Amino acid sequence: MPAASALTVSIRKWGEWEEEYALWKEVSPSGSAWNTPLMKSTFRPALWNRLEGILSGDRELHVLARRGGRLEAALSAYGRFSGWEGVLIQRPGTGGAVERELLDAVGRVFPPDQAVLLETTPAVSDESLIQLGFQRRRIFIWMRYTFPGGGL
Repeated sequence: MPAASALTVSIRKWGEWEEEYALWKEVSPSGSAWNTPLMKSTFRPALWNRLEGILSGDRELHVLARRGGRLEAALSAYGRFSGWEGVLIQRPGTGGAVERELLDAVGRVFPPDQAVLLETTPAVSDESLIQLGFQRRRIFIWMRYTFPGGGL
């Protein structure tokens, strides 16, 4: 049995989607951007989505990192023809401790010679990802303005 401080990484099981959603709600309640609000349906597995992925050739994989049973980070990966894209969410203070293990787990499923585009919070894992060979492609901060009297 691993020590309570050991990091355990595993592919998300069908019934663990609510735990991943709860992590997102806690760490980033607004989602990854204001124009894509955080919704349960994004995390909830659906047979129809799985069938659609099989027909289109797209793949989806969720990998979870736990320490002592507590969910610390999650990596959602989406396989495309051009490579795979991922979204990494993690608790503050986990930077450097989870990135390699999560990426290794995804790398065992997706072809290793494909390009990878990873979206994450730069303040949490920027330096760790650079050490793993990632290059900053773009840094973008979503901004929103509400016009007086209505609008967005």
